[in-house]
Amino acid sequence: MAISDPVAAVFGKRWPYGKFYVLKDKKTLVGSLAFFLSACIVSVILFYFLPQGQYGFAPVCIVTLSSAAIATLAEAFSAKGFDNLTIPASVVFVLTLLDV
Repeated sequence: MAISDPVAAVFGKRWPYGKFYVLKDKKTLVGSLAFFLSACIVSVILFYFLPQGQYGFAPVCIVTLSSAAIATLAEAFSAKGFDNLTIPASVVFVLTLLDV
């Protein structure tokens, strides 16, 4: 979240395509896509530093894509400030659900 949220803000302001509103907050599809991609990259990097062989390729892909997708949805549909709660909570929920 510390990386993906600012990345989404920068990309969303630089390329404000696909604007949508959550309450009074303006969001963009470009910002959401940037959030998703940066969350995927961060997740893959974190899995890289886990002990070798702990997880196979398919489980890493499933966890990476599902946690990034849920975090992106939580960021996109949370009002200003609430994403600081909804993003970590949604990712913890997904990781618990996937038993990681």
